[in-house]
Amino acid sequence: MNLTAEQQSLRTTRGPLIEALAEATCQVMNDRRIRCGFHDDQHASAEIKQGQDGVWRFYCHAASCNFRGDVFDVRAKITGKAVGEVLAEARGQTGRQAVPSANERPAPEPAMEQPKPPKQYPSIEAITQRLPGLEGVWAWTGDSGELVCWTIRYRRPGEHKQIMQATPYDGGVVLKGPKPPYPLLYLPKVKAAQSAILCEGEPKADVIQQIGLPDIAATSTLGGAGPKKEFLTDWRPLRGPKVVYFWPDADAGGIAFMQAIAERLWALYPRPEIFWIPPAALGLSGKEDAVDYFRGVPETERSRKLLDALDAAEPWTSTQPTLTAGVQQNTEAIISGKLFDAPLSFSQLLIVSRITAPAILAILAGPGGAIKTWILLLWTMTWFESDIAFAYLGLEEDRTYCLERIQAIREQNIELLNPVWVRTHPDEKRAADHRQDAYLNAIGQSLFDAPNEAMSLSEVVEWVRRRAAEGRRLVVVDPVTAISPVKDCYLADRRFVTEIKTIARLTNATIILATHRKKGGTGYGLDDLCGGAAYGQLAQCVLWVEPHRPPKNVLALSVAGRSHAEIALSIHVAKARKAPGVGKSIGICIDWPRARFTEAGVVLKG
Repeated sequence: MNLTAEQQSLRTTRGPLIEALAEATCQVMNDRRIRCGFHDDQHASAEIKQGQDGVWRFYCHAASCNFRGDVFDVRAKITGKAVGEVLAEARGQTGRQAVPSANERPAPEPAMEQPKPPKQYPSIEAITQRLPGLEGVWAWTGDSGELVCWTIRYRRPGEHKQIMQATPYDGGVVLKGPKPPYPLLYLPKVKAAQSAILCEGEPKADVIQQIGLPDIAATSTLGGAGPKKEFLTDWRPLRGPKVVYFWPDADAGGIAFMQAIAERLWALYPRPEIFWIPPAALGLSGKEDAVDYFRGVPETERSRKLLDALDAAEPWTSTQPTLTAGVQQNTEAIISGKLFDAPLSFSQLLIVSRITAPAILAILAGPGGAIKTWILLLWTMTWFESDIAFAYLGLEEDRTYCLERIQAIREQNIELLNPVWVRTHPDEKRAADHRQDAYLNAIGQSLFDAPNEAMSLSEVVEWVRRRAAEGRRLVVVDPVTAISPVKDCYLADRRFVTEIKTIARLTNATIILATHRKKGGTGYGLDDLCGGAAYGQLAQCVLWVEPHRPPKNVLALSVAGRSHAEIALSIHVAKARKAPGVGKSIGICIDWPRARFTEAGVVLKG
């Protein structure tokens, strides 16, 4: 049967379905939580929702019922009639509509019209006066005292309680709940009181509110318990320094509901002082609540009885990890020494850059021939001598190349790297080999050979991941520009840097990537790094090495004060998210005959 525009409007409007469900004694707590009136529903197993076709439908998910349908299906279920009869009656017709003949064209479908407003009542009394077993009507107000909605509770003889919601609409009232966030019951009193008692439902709040203890207000969520109401209610009026008492019903559902709300209040700022009234401490069990607690108690004794309940309250704290858990863990790890900045031979550089802070990705960049490898090997010696686990991957040179330079630094003799000198001083070189044998063998365990073929980005990521998993506090890759090139390098570099940074964060390791200046570059900024923009964007620390040939005279500030120095290198702090040194430069003096590197201090001028 074709539907009229009016009938289609009834199907696509929420209000008529709610009214039909009320006639069917369905208890509508909210759209997702409805006690079905077509079977003995103890668990609110039904819901209503609007389909993609715009039609509002009722769905009962109980296996014993499984009824579903629109407003006309519900009316048919109530009356025991066929849906066609209900539709015919709605059109003022009786009997069945004649079936068109084969030669007769069916009437065209009526054009869709805009849904009409829900059925409007002149007053809240016009709704409540027709309800059997009316238990109460509660008005809910907003921050400014304006009326937001009503909740209506009624109970047909021998049936479960029913809850309806109504809102003001165009001078009248419609059966429709308000839009979230929902206000608290008796909001003006809650805002004025120093303490609030939160109950599960309006009748329980009423029995406490009527006792009239000074500076204590009782309140409830809209319509009592309900799914996700902890997220749909405005809890700001309960912010600190207010004291909030939770009084749950004595059943698992009520306790779980109140626990969820308590977690929401725990996240407020200022945080209120929260207390929990255990139902068992009051002798309540089997779904008993505040109403049962005061039942039979004379009015003159109720104040004392309420104070006894408040005395039984216990301080409540969240059992869930808070967003500050990481802050607190870091605090304890720093105090205990588990988190620390690894030392450097350049102490002032460490202060202004914190390049060895835990859980960061750092970049050490410089043009070709800027002796970045010398600097990194010098740092590995500091970590080794401080008994700090590290791993160094040389992608340009092998382990022997690195150990020979470490030997020269240890022996303070650059000639050890000169083949001509070695041939003419064989005994001295052999003696140096003997003296440094144990040291070089030990530190060499943390120096990894370059492979015969260029490594890929994914292979380097896996190597870094394994070293960090071994507990290496610092992991160095020198240089990333020796990694096998790929197409779409900017996307590949971003994935690479993101993965490396994640490893650092998850393991508290410091990962240092050495790199070069981009082709044609002349500066020492983030945009001058070779490779994709991700290196400069995502790394927490970026240092640039600038060689000075010949050495440069500068005025530097060290721990000993200001002094002039002749520096062979400047290390510029281009980025330092965890330190105050961005824009500063550290001067480095090099005594090449002795392979000695010393820090001149922060460059002030020159």
